Amino acid sequence: MLLYKSSSSYKFSFLHQASSQSTRSLLYTTFTGHSFTILHLSQHIIMALQSVSPSLCSPQTFTTPTIFGTEFLGITASPVSNYSADVLQEFNVNGGPVLVRGVNFCNVTVTYTHPGQNDNINVETWLPMDAYNGRMQGVGGGGFIAGRFLVSYNTMAAAINQGYAAVTTDAGLSATPIDWGQVSPGNVNQYLLNNLMSVSLNEQAIIGKSVVKSFYSEGPKFSYWNGCSQGGRQGLMLAQRYPDAYDGIVASAPAINWNPLLSMFYWPQLVMNLAGQAPEPCELAAVTEAAIAACDAADGVVDGLISDIESCKFDPFSVVGTSFNCSGVTKQISQIAATVANATWAGPQSPGGKSLWFGLNRGSLLSGDQRTVAIASTDCSNNRTCVGVPATLATDWQSQFLNKNPKLDLRNMTQQEYTRLFLAGNDEYAHIATNNPNLSAFFARGGKLLGFHGLVRIPLYILVIFTRLIWL
Repeated sequence: MLLYKSSSSYKFSFLHQASSQSTRSLLYTTFTGHSFTILHLSQHIIMALQSVSPSLCSPQTFTTPTIFGTEFLGITASPVSNYSADVLQEFNVNGGPVLVRGVNFCNVTVTYTHPGQNDNINVETWLPMDAYNGRMQGVGGGGFIAGRFLVSYNTMAAAINQGYAAVTTDAGLSATPIDWGQVSPGNVNQYLLNNLMSVSLNEQAIIGKSVVKSFYSEGPKFSYWNGCSQGGRQGLMLAQRYPDAYDGIVASAPAINWNPLLSMFYWPQLVMNLAGQAPEPCELAAVTEAAIAACDAADGVVDGLISDIESCKFDPFSVVGTSFNCSGVTKQISQIAATVANATWAGPQSPGGKSLWFGLNRGSLLSGDQRTVAIASTDCSNNRTCVGVPATLATDWQSQFLNKNPKLDLRNMTQQEYTRLFLAGNDEYAHIATNNPNLSAFFARGGKLLGFHGLVRIPLYILVIFTRLIWL
């Protein structure tokens, strides 16, 4: 197990060699600026690319696998010709930007249900018809979305451009838990939550491999998982609970420890609500800039980043009253700006001051905009009276799954109630925490796991601790 540190992020990789020389393969990362490119190195990399007749892209070509506890409802298949896409870095985090041009593939969707659970799940597979490389790539989701959305489709486009068969699942969910989070008022839809967090992931792999076998007359030589954030968490869940699903897993920025993580996302908003005031976004940006200026050089390189996060002890209250430029206007950093920054960095606390979870690293983005989500975001458009703007992930988790009351006004929550729900959520949702360090079954079969983690969105310490506990 290796944990590497760069100027902008940490990366961890598990290169557990299989004993058989014929099956040995590694996943390897290289830097391209501040992004990562995932390369697959294998003794099997040189192989004939396979072409398939478009006439095979028909529902009659495909058979469904037997998965105990499921009932298959239907299969659709349609050829897609001359497909092109401009895949951006942000939509293909583990692979970088890709120009996809003139790809022909078969789009197959398998629909099934778990009888008695009132779900309807779609697994979508894209099968290259001209240059299939003999491998399958499962792609993950983001937030409360399992897959079959903008990011996963971009990742799939990049995958088929490289000759992979690509597969995604919607886990039977719509985009927002407002639509599916509860079966009735006060009662969480545990079936769909489990679909998102674990069950559908293994079924996605099984169905994807079956579709590949039907189309190319043999299953994939190797199968890989590719995911970031929720997709990274899904990758670790696969390694922990379904070790036979994939041969290699790329799990970047994994959102593990789901309840404390999403509860932490709401913490700065609670602090502002309790204080009855909120700072301007430019104030929080000024505090962040001051922290970076104070700690940037600690790693020996001045690059606008705090890489030595453990040595950075910058006190935001030390810059209260300091003047800064806010869109051409000179202003001073307020006490509330320092309070919010300090709370965000320290992490959630009980009323008695006991730490509940990690906070963000100093230097993290505190306030964002419509494009960039940040957990201490504020808005001052209403007569310059600033209010907190919580991340939707945080409010959905608090209202749908912890409070179990979507109509509850979270602005009235007390610190005592926040703490009670935080601790209760740890118990109620332990089965989806995705923090089981026992990966021995995955590594024993020759599985490879690789990931990386940035420093500005999710607390790095949760991943460092996890990697130190891993069972090889």
